[in-house]
Amino acid sequence: MRARCELEKRAALTKANVVLTDVSQDADALRRAGVTLDQVRLKMHAIDANGRVLAGMPAVALAWAVTPPYRPFGRLMQIAPFSWIGAAGYHVSAYVLWAWNRACGRW
Repeated sequence: MRARCELEKRAALTKANVVLTDVSQDADALRRAGVTLDQVRLKMHAIDANGRVLAGMPAVALAWAVTPPYRPFGRLMQIAPFSWIGAAGYHVSAYVLWAWNRACGRW
């Protein structure tokens, strides 16, 4: 059994209307979202209520916006210029972590 991430625990406790899917265990989720495993390894992905696929900081902001105590941060990260700053920081750190994991042979 895999350990649940902190965000997943909080979403379950607060009965947030969000479903977190481990795509390493559910390959159909990748197909439904129209993304590859490498894209998901690089950045977090989410599907909003309108069916749009979000990647990176917009996906994180969406998850935070429905999960206490992160709600204020999630809402803030959906407003410019905070969304731009958050997206830039997320983008850089995502590529650094992706490269690190590749160099360590995890993928």
